[in-house]
Amino acid sequence: MTEPKFWFVRHPFSWYQKHPTIISRNKQKAMNDGNWRAIREDHKVVYYSQKKPEGIVGLFNVISEVYEDTFAGVTELCYKIEPLYVMSGNECPKKIRLMKDLGFKSTMQGTINRLKPDEYRRIKFVILGMKEPENHEGVVSLFSKIHNYIGFPLVTTIRQSYPDITVEGTDKKEIKIEIEFDSDDFRKDMDRGVHDPKKCDVIVCWKDG
Repeated sequence: MTEPKFWFVRHPFSWYQKHPTIISRNKQKAMNDGNWRAIREDHKVVYYSQKKPEGIVGLFNVISEVYEDTFAGVTELCYKIEPLYVMSGNECPKKIRLMKDLGFKSTMQGTINRLKPDEYRRIKFVILGMKEPENHEGVVSLFSKIHNYIGFPLVTTIRQSYPDITVEGTDKKEIKIEIEFDSDDFRKDMDRGVHDPKKCDVIVCWKDG
């Protein structure tokens, strides 16, 4: 049986505000919960606030193995997480009805639940406000939503000419990015002499052909 890679984790929003890079659970309860102990690095987490304000905080990537820490005198089993996409401003957390909006069963309860890949995609579509890209323009649209979470804080230019996008990196340096739906498209254009790889710093693609 394939190990699940997607998790639905409930924490109060107040915990997220204090510890935005950690999910944790009381050690005694966590040791008796196979789901919690099954989390691994690179697994994906849907972070849900079950107390007011209720809703989905965002999508996160697990970046550590389990470790112990103590909060208010209580030992907990923790994982480090990093954001893939987080709701912002007044939309955080995003009010979503699990049954009506996502079609989830009412049996989803407790601190952690397994998610099937299609269930994770359903949540991702609602959070991002779009489905998976089907062409070049779709990848550009997705990049414009998540650029800050993949290391490019500021988009300075989007154009039709090559390269598609200019951004500032975390070090304020200019980075030239070409967007492709399939990485093979860049290889073909390069072979035809259309794209000069020396004039592009990064290639962002949806499919790696």
